[in-house]
Amino acid sequence: MAMEDTAESTMNRAKEQARGVADKGRQAAEAAAEKVTDAIKNGYQAAHQFAEDRRLFEVEGMRDFVRNEPWLALGAAFAIGYVAARIMRRAS
Repeated sequence: MAMEDTAESTMNRAKEQARGVADKGRQAAEAAAEKVTDAIKNGYQAAHQFAEDRRLFEVEGMRDFVRNEPWLALGAAFAIGYVAARIMRRAS
């Protein structure tokens, strides 16, 4: 009987420790997700302000920008496509 009590006690301690580790992992994941969300929001706001400052929302402004900065435009298109693909992959 004593051996069964010891085994059960050991199992219960192991379960509690596992729960503690799982809770810490969940909290760390939530904190990381919140940081990523904030970074995305800040990046979006910065990109939006950049586009407004350079009149990129106007068709002519966009054409001028692409003519003057083709590599930057290509990089921006790649980044937008990459982010969109990551969002779509997580959504499905």
